[in-house]
Amino acid sequence: MTGADVRDGVRRAGELISSVARTRLGRRDQPRLLTYIVTFRCNARCVMCDSWRKEGEGELTLPEIARIYRQ
Repeated sequence: MTGADVRDGVRRAGELISSVARTRLGRRDQPRLLTYIVTFRCNARCVMCDSWRKEGEGELTLPEIARIYRQ
């Protein structure tokens, strides 16, 4: 691990601590990362996942997804 790696890790830890503090004070941060699972429909039978058991009912439509992203 280099000095730059350590500095980057310290910087990111500081950002996380600041974000938690702001949240606890009632101030919300904008999300930094969003993971969106498009569908739970899957025909694979992976050992680490059981998404294939889900029916896929109740999934969002494209207009609903667009509205969420605009928010």
